[in-house]
Amino acid sequence: MAELVGGEQRVQKPNNTAVARGADVAHLDLVEGLDASVIDDLFGGLSVVGVDAGEQFEISGDDIHCALVATGRLALDYDGAADRHRTVTLVEEGDILLRSHASGPAPKFSVRALGASQLIMVPNTRFERWIANPVFVQALVRQLAAQIADRELAAATALEPRVEHRLLMKIGQLAERFGRATPQGLRLDLRLTHQQLADMVGAVRESVTIAMGRLAASGDLVIDNRTIWIPYRDDPADDAQS
Repeated sequence: MAELVGGEQRVQKPNNTAVARGADVAHLDLVEGLDASVIDDLFGGLSVVGVDAGEQFEISGDDIHCALVATGRLALDYDGAADRHRTVTLVEEGDILLRSHASGPAPKFSVRALGASQLIMVPNTRFERWIANPVFVQALVRQLAAQIADRELAAATALEPRVEHRLLMKIGQLAERFGRATPQGLRLDLRLTHQQLADMVGAVRESVTIAMGRLAASGDLVIDNRTIWIPYRDDPADDAQS
């Protein structure tokens, strides 16, 4: 939960905590192929923090190395100077959130739950146990590499000068990760508001509303309420045969 102190936002740790079991993460791709006893050894006894929808959470504490998203979906937010707010990306089950180890002034990041979520806090000593397991560390590297690629695309999107281009790239990025293939196109069911999209592309809500209308008029997007489709440019059956 966040509170304002001296005009600045301070993020507090929610009080609803529990203790992790191996079964809590057995559904994640990160542990696929590992024996139940190994999963228990890697995750058992760790602190689980529950974050309610709309709450913010900052990973802090010298003994905490990272956090694993066990359930739910969260926004990774950047709060810059002059109240400039930006949503860098969305994170979901299986994603790793690293605590900043930078010395001196560092960018201000926090996560905000889009729905009820759970984070498993991983102290330094347990992370050392993680990287000592050769099978698990391969999965961990693959996961972190995918997250780096996601952040790189987010950075490239931010460099696009036109709001329509930034918006189309961001929706495409979200659809690739969270979308579902349908006969009409790739469907994005996140039901994001125009303000949430604006936070992701560094624009004001009014500009996003205008850009969404233009993208719909051009056929780049099909919008029904807050469900978005990206139409196929070519017949996917033809692509599969070529």
